[in-house]
Amino acid sequence: MKISAIVFILLFFGVILAAPSQVLAQSATPLKLQRSQTYNDSFISSIVQTQDGGFVLAGSNTTVYPPVLSLMKTNRGGEIEWTKTYPEIESMKWIIQAIDSGYLLVSQGSSGWLIKTDFQGNLEWCRKISDLRSVSGFTVTDDGSYVILDGIYVSGHCATSVFKYDDAGDLLWEKTFSDIGAGVILQSNDGEGYYVAGCQGLSFWFTKLDLYGEVVWSHTYDYGLEETSLAVSSIIQTPDGGFLFSGFDAENNWLVRTDGSGEELWHQRYDGYIISDNRQYDYRIRDIVQDRNGQYLLLSVSGIVALDDHGNKLWSSAYSEYVSDLKNLDKALLGVLGVSGFDDDLVVVVSYLLTATYPSTDDHYGLWLANFILEPMDSTDNGWFGVELLVGIAVIVVVTAFVGFLVYFKGHRHL
Repeated sequence: MKISAIVFILLFFGVILAAPSQVLAQSATPLKLQRSQTYNDSFISSIVQTQDGGFVLAGSNTTVYPPVLSLMKTNRGGEIEWTKTYPEIESMKWIIQAIDSGYLLVSQGSSGWLIKTDFQGNLEWCRKISDLRSVSGFTVTDDGSYVILDGIYVSGHCATSVFKYDDAGDLLWEKTFSDIGAGVILQSNDGEGYYVAGCQGLSFWFTKLDLYGEVVWSHTYDYGLEETSLAVSSIIQTPDGGFLFSGFDAENNWLVRTDGSGEELWHQRYDGYIISDNRQYDYRIRDIVQDRNGQYLLLSVSGIVALDDHGNKLWSSAYSEYVSDLKNLDKALLGVLGVSGFDDDLVVVVSYLLTATYPSTDDHYGLWLANFILEPMDSTDNGWFGVELLVGIAVIVVVTAFVGFLVYFKGHRHL
């Protein structure tokens, strides 16, 4: 065999040997469980991280019948600081923190409620509103007012209503968008309006509203879907002023990345196995956060997956890796309620935990609150850096030495 052919083969295998270092680095999971708490007989529907780093959880007290609205305040470590119950109200859909450190709550159904408490959960005022049917978004504005996104039906067709209330709970304005399935709402960073993402038929829909609910711009994104239902679950504004929102159909997750004017930059479709290869659990993306390294964390009922800025998967971690009971067939993780901001790379995930066989008339619900640390992953940088560089240099040195030996041996063989 000629020396040139040997050199080619060795270099080829050298690249193959070097490449896995990058692959292995990206597939490693930097998620480490720091601590977790479980709470029995708590059916939680919403969570908000408080200004002191703790949490307030709104839901129903299932130890009494009929259930009553319950608020539970924990510190950063998950230890309960206080609880409050409100016997007149059965359940709550959403909770946010007001600018005065109190809490705003909204319920839905035949007897919708708007509730304001102080920072210790003491009731300040409440408003009974019969119009709320399917609340999917709730946000507070810089002036202390707040906006509610609600899904309704008009003449048998889905529609979306946006309500704005002042800080005393009085209605300021209402806007309705026909043939739009309600999704999520986000206040603009400049405080000059709101962004609403939802669905229009089999297409995603994204619009910007001004402070009075008038449309500034609107876009639809059609990916050729047929005979399936769509929903939008979360949205964030990216550091460059653009947006990233998630949605799902019957079997897939979707991500759509846009610029600041809603023009699409890219979209990605992920099948139900993006988090885990176990279809026992719900695969739908519920929340998106971006860490300080620029990667996006998608949270579903099954676990967490990290993506780069173009939507490529970096790593994933299933909750069943940390809680063995989730592997049992008589238990199921029902939902991801929320994610904290990042503080020293701390991620907090809160989920329902079903502790009785489903379906059952005697179900008991528990709450699992887990604090995760995101460890640095310097070796995931694109390009030949860190471990990749060292491995590459080592391969080249070995190949060069071996080729040199062959050349020397061939030259001396003919002496």
